[in-house]
Amino acid sequence: MNTAEKTNNNYIVYLSLILIAILMGCVSLYALTKGSRWSLYIMFSPFLLFLYFAIKSSEIKIATLVVVLFFVESTFVYRRPLYENTIDFVLIGSSNILMVVLFLSYLYQGKRFYLSKQLIVGWSLFFAFMTIPMAKTFLIDDLLLTDELIFHQTYVLEFMLLFIIGCLSFNSPTQCNRFFSFVVALGAVIAMCHLFSIFTGINLESVRGGAAVGAHRDLSDATNWRYGGVFGNPNTMSAFYVMAVPVGITLFLNRSNVLVRGTVFFGMVVMLISLVFAGSRAGVIFLFLSLCLVVLLESHNLQRILSMLMLLLVLFVTSFTVMHFYYDDFLQRTIDRYSLVGVGDVRYELWRYTLEIIRDNPFGVGLHWSKYNTEIFKAGGIDLVSPHNIYLSVATKGGLMALVGFLVIVLSIVRTCIAGIKMNLGREPQLASKLLLICLIGFLSFGLTEPLLFNGLKLNHFFALLLGMAYALGAHQVDDSIVLDASD
Repeated sequence: MNTAEKTNNNYIVYLSLILIAILMGCVSLYALTKGSRWSLYIMFSPFLLFLYFAIKSSEIKIATLVVVLFFVESTFVYRRPLYENTIDFVLIGSSNILMVVLFLSYLYQGKRFYLSKQLIVGWSLFFAFMTIPMAKTFLIDDLLLTDELIFHQTYVLEFMLLFIIGCLSFNSPTQCNRFFSFVVALGAVIAMCHLFSIFTGINLESVRGGAAVGAHRDLSDATNWRYGGVFGNPNTMSAFYVMAVPVGITLFLNRSNVLVRGTVFFGMVVMLISLVFAGSRAGVIFLFLSLCLVVLLESHNLQRILSMLMLLLVLFVTSFTVMHFYYDDFLQRTIDRYSLVGVGDVRYELWRYTLEIIRDNPFGVGLHWSKYNTEIFKAGGIDLVSPHNIYLSVATKGGLMALVGFLVIVLSIVRTCIAGIKMNLGREPQLASKLLLICLIGFLSFGLTEPLLFNGLKLNHFFALLLGMAYALGAHQVDDSIVLDASD
């Protein structure tokens, strides 16, 4: 990037920082009168600006964002309207403040990228057809317009912004691989938080008051006995394990550092135990399929894979033997969910009626959950707010063309990961492609039974980051239209 272009980018960043400062000044005045947690954001912002603009390490920046996204947002603090009763269609929280500042810091450093033609088409279709329902809502039912705008901000605009941040994040496969070691360690902490809630009955969300708690230790309750840890939803947490456990196995097989191998092995053990206690049938099924993918990708290490899986199994059985004596009630309740409920589910009927809704509404019914709830209740008398499927969710909200756009995005990026593995440009690039492919396939496969793209804002935002990383680190190997001009 030449000096003139960098200077222009700096002017843009400086102007943006001035606007953010003015906005924070206004918010601080409002916070002083209301005594809200906005004051926490204001106090934290100078450190945040220093961290993201003074430190050039993308690993620290991305790690900070992921930690806040997983452990702070919607667990200890939740988003608030920009201004109550006036600008309440824009929600501000810790994670999206971090996203904007991180994006500006990358612009300041002179990082840039270009999209391939396929992704331009995919993102254009996805954005356009996920935006059209808001205009329809404005004309027909403007009472829901605020909810639609909030949904669009969280699941469309922020999803796209995180994809861009992912594209700008890492310049080398080695950085990406170190990040995945951090992700597995993070998974261990998530699992321990979940197991802490199970063994003590203390839900982490209780810090925000009793109304925020989505699960409790009352095993007689048919639905709310399942904890979701920092994710809130046990199925979302299980989907994260479906992504992280196979990544841990792959790192264990390809790393010689004792500390790294010990950390990922411990992480895998506690995540497996947490997964079973989550009572997620889809988690168990899709973890098995992800492990099959690992065996396929690491076929040259087949003997080591089998030895490690046997050791994991021994530790797993030993752990559950101990739990049988101390937490038998919860263990039995979990086993009953697998054995009595089995694979039978209302989802099959739900999907049949959802396909009828898509047939009758090819441009979608709207973004807010109440739109789908109304349609599915009319179609089949089912009182649910989503079709429990990523692809059907996109089609019901934004229509078939939004689904086409989403599929173009994810399939083109999955293709680049596969191409990166086949090209075998070295150990680190090939390992990065494997880890990214395992995560993407884990998320997309689990999405067949759960609307992960719209299940809160934690895992879907993490998925958007991974999409950007996969594109930036892999697509330039097979597509000449990719240009990365990023310096660390």
